Amino acid sequence: MDVAPIEPLSIPVFVPLFGFHSISAPEMTLETYDINEGNNLFGKKVVKRGEVGVLSMTRGAKFYDADFWRWTYATLRGSTASSAIGLSSALGIGSLGGPTPRRDLVLVQYFKQQPFAKPAADGSRDLVGMALAVAGNVGLLSGTGGRQNSAAGTAAVVAAAGLASTAIGPFETYAKLPARAWLLEGCIPTRYKTASDHDASSGQISMMELDVAVERLEEISLAS
Repeated sequence: MDVAPIEPLSIPVFVPLFGFHSISAPEMTLETYDINEGNNLFGKKVVKRGEVGVLSMTRGAKFYDADFWRWTYATLRGSTASSAIGLSSALGIGSLGGPTPRRDLVLVQYFKQQPFAKPAADGSRDLVGMALAVAGNVGLLSGTGGRQNSAAGTAAVVAAAGLASTAIGPFETYAKLPARAWLLEGCIPTRYKTASDHDASSGQISMMELDVAVERLEEISLAS
């Protein structure tokens, strides 16, 4: 999910309805520096900075899905205007995601277990249970810190829970709860592979690949 501030008539970097085949788990490493103190037999390590690993995303190539390409091309051009990413201004579509190609994204991982029963045969749902699920997420995520981006990430996770409970997006047809989420700040694409290598004898689904560099990582969970 793209949770960075958006302008009027802008479209998100990723359309949530498409989903992903796989996304590599976020990884953060701490860079250290050794300090030798006098005649101490061992050096003292201090932390200089943290670094977030590259995120790799893959999903099936579709004729009507150009999310990877639009974001990559907008970053290369340095412009998110509709004319810069091949969208006609006459269609009334504004910039891509906002004024800058550098995006803040939220990655949500869902429980495999379903907390509520499947919809009834008539399509009705347990509205009380779904309301409690969203309320529980709000309470669980309310202590993630006072930073503005953390608040935006929290709101996105709650929205994801709401989408999951209404079967909108790449979710099952019944309610699911987020297990954990990560806020990825300052993301820019670094590699885009348009599809799988062309092989006429292969019956496999063609997969698009996108590598994303991340500046900062925050975890949204019960204990963080």
